[in-house]
Amino acid sequence: MAGLTGRFEVNEKGGSIVLGSEQASLELPGIIAEGTADLDTLAAQISWTLAPDRVDVTFNNLSFANKDVTGTLFGSFTRRQDATRLIDLTAHFSKVDGRTVYRYIPRLPQPVVDYLKASISAAPRTT
Repeated sequence: MAGLTGRFEVNEKGGSIVLGSEQASLELPGIIAEGTADLDTLAAQISWTLAPDRVDVTFNNLSFANKDVTGTLFGSFTRRQDATRLIDLTAHFSKVDGRTVYRYIPRLPQPVVDYLKASISAAPRTT
C-alpha cells in the first residue's frame, strides 16, 4: 500500500480504520489481474471484531475512483473457526470503463481475463 492516509485503532477485541486518501496504490498480487490498483481517491470506514471462533469485518462507505471506475461498497465478511466464510456485499458504480473491468474483479482465472480483454474493445460513446 502506498499513499494511504487515515486513522487506525486496534485492541485485543478488534479495531477500526477510517481512510481518506488521494493517489493511493494497493498491491494485490494473486488477487487482481494486474496486481496493483491505483486510485485517485479512496475513502472507507472499516471495523472488525475478534472472537475465539470467528472474525467479523464490516465496511461502510468504501468509496473509490480512478480513470476506469467510480464506485461505493458496503458490506460485511465473516470467517468462522471451521473456515466457513460469509460475505454480504452491496456495490454501486457510477462509472465503469468496460475495457478495464477485468482489472478489478478478484481472483479471475487467466482464461477469463484473456476473454474479457479480447471481447470488450471500446467504451460506449456519449453524444
